[in-house]
Amino acid sequence: AYEKYAELFYSVDVGPVHLIVVDDAWIVYPTDDPEYQAILTDWLTKDLEAAVKNRANVPWIITDHHHTEFSSSTHGDDDDVLRGRAYFVPIWDKYHVDLAVGGHDLDYERTKPLTGPVDKLTFHDSPKDGTVYLGCAGAGAPAYGAGMSDFTAFSHDFKTNGAVGLYSILTVDATSLKIEAHDTFADGSDPIFDTYTLTK
Repeated sequence: AYEKYAELFYSVDVGPVHLIVVDDAWIVYPTDDPEYQAILTDWLTKDLEAAVKNRANVPWIITDHHHTEFSSSTHGDDDDVLRGRAYFVPIWDKYHVDLAVGGHDLDYERTKPLTGPVDKLTFHDSPKDGTVYLGCAGAGAPAYGAGMSDFTAFSHDFKTNGAVGLYSILTVDATSLKIEAHDTFADGSDPIFDTYTLTK
């Protein structure tokens, strides 16, 4: 059933992480391929059900796709981003995805742990109770400013401080998932500007 889209979504276990990678173009622009959403939903449901059953062995679920669900920067309220939010958040909620990583807006933004519905978000003190959404896009186009919303825990741009980009490193073991975000500088210094740890 998935052969037509074989290179557009997949999952892999890497140590303690179940990583799901999705091409979201036909989710945020559904009229370009009306068949894609139903097929992706079928695959995601089966994949996440299996991942949840296997959490004793692979405790973390991380997703990655282009249009981050939550952004307070230039594209945060664009129709395509809102369509992606409406599609993905209920799925990530149902299976308690730990960390959802995206890009699209050229900045860094980490949300509070949250759950939907998207029109009435609930913010949580602990990532054990919600999903953390991480937008990390620090290359590929000119920089612009970051922003803040009620769902934002931390935001940062690479326009105002002389950096040429930004990136994040994830360090994961069976009980902790650490996000460490760096600015990219021409001299290679790459200072850390955000750290955040999720624990089991």
